[in-house]
Amino acid sequence: MFGQIESALSGWLAESRQQAAGSGLAAAVAQLQAVAGSLQREVAEGHRQLVRLASQGSAAGATSSGGAGGGRSGGGGGGAAAPVDPRARVSALLAARDYDGAFNAALSAASPDLLTWTCRQLSPAQLAAAEPPPLSQICLLSLVQQLGANLGTPVLGKADADLRLDWLTEVAPLLEPSAPAIAPHLRGVLGSVMAGLKALAGQLPHTDPVGRKAKLAIHVVNSLLHQ
Repeated sequence: MFGQIESALSGWLAESRQQAAGSGLAAAVAQLQAVAGSLQREVAEGHRQLVRLASQGSAAGATSSGGAGGGRSGGGGGGAAAPVDPRARVSALLAARDYDGAFNAALSAASPDLLTWTCRQLSPAQLAAAEPPPLSQICLLSLVQQLGANLGTPVLGKADADLRLDWLTEVAPLLEPSAPAIAPHLRGVLGSVMAGLKALAGQLPHTDPVGRKAKLAIHVVNSLLHQ
């Protein structure tokens, strides 16, 4: 909408200049330019205010859904809400034992560093053994997909690869191939993860601990593909 207003103003000014060239209305055009410049500044400022309001609304919604910030909501509404730090949000959800919410927040941030940090806060074995399973099937499939991303590439360090393999071997067996929510996407995700695992295993010696973990993860993923 703002682009259309600016385009219309620019076209109006160009037409005014053409008319002024033959009629000696240069002074009038100059006034129009000043008015248009003021309007454009107001439009830009209005756009910035809308962006700020949208950001504040998103942050407030995220804080409310996470159960945080409720104590501050009764204030006088003085200052603008500060943006929610993704790591702080994940940490709060973990502290509340909302593991599904924590991993969904980490995964939706599309940040490998945040996902790695989140994984380091928990034991994958303990999470996998919890009853009832704390992660939904959709969250599990998304987690497996992102854990398998960039395996076998220089982007991922060996320590991070080791951590991801520990998580893959523990949480991948929790996937239920027949679950309607994930069944249409399961083979595509697992096929991509399998390719990364094979690439990683092929780069490492047989005696390398990370290489052995990669081969174990290959067996786990392969068993899911054949269910």
